[in-house]
Amino acid sequence: MRPDLWLLLALVCLPLIAAQTPPGYWPKTPRGLDVIFRDQQLIQPGQLVLPDDAIDPPVFGRQGLSVFQSYLAVMIDVEVNHEGTATPLVHWLQPDLKVRDPFTGRLARLSDEDVPYVGPRPVPGPRHTYVLLLFEQPTTYRFPECFSSTRPISVDTRSGFNLAQFMHVAGLQEPIAASYFTARNEETPSAPPPRVTTTSLSTAPCATPTRFVWC
Repeated sequence: MRPDLWLLLALVCLPLIAAQTPPGYWPKTPRGLDVIFRDQQLIQPGQLVLPDDAIDPPVFGRQGLSVFQSYLAVMIDVEVNHEGTATPLVHWLQPDLKVRDPFTGRLARLSDEDVPYVGPRPVPGPRHTYVLLLFEQPTTYRFPECFSSTRPISVDTRSGFNLAQFMHVAGLQEPIAASYFTARNEETPSAPPPRVTTTSLSTAPCATPTRFVWC
């Protein structure tokens, strides 16, 4: 193949390879994560998903995952407009995922959720973006009790989730795979959403020094 065609192919394919997380999102990874909701269709990065199709937790997979490794998954609404404050909201935190099918890399849950799953519940208005991150779970992993306030299901308890701090306290490295999807509420808003005037990120009361890096 001519060099100029190789260059053109690289320019076309590079965004597709790199776009496993929303643009500008941290942490990021070029490695895709298979995400399947109850309709049994593989979700493509950025795909619009109906909230009713995501009521139950998704199934994850990726070829090449080790059968000897445990994995941990996190699902986050990237930006919720909470009374004029833009903040991330954690929807799910699932440890102890193990490969059940070495051929497809399909994962099975072997324990309860650390943070119970809540499906997309966007208010009427713009689409919400949900990122799904898969981490290698350390053998010494224990859910940090300083994050126990995120377990109850409410906007107040789930918003402001500080992923960088959680990764540091839980001993997680960069995610090994990721994907994301969007969802929206098709109802007509009764009023315009509050104008975002600030952003907010919580800091959990953890004893471990928070030497995490802001990106």
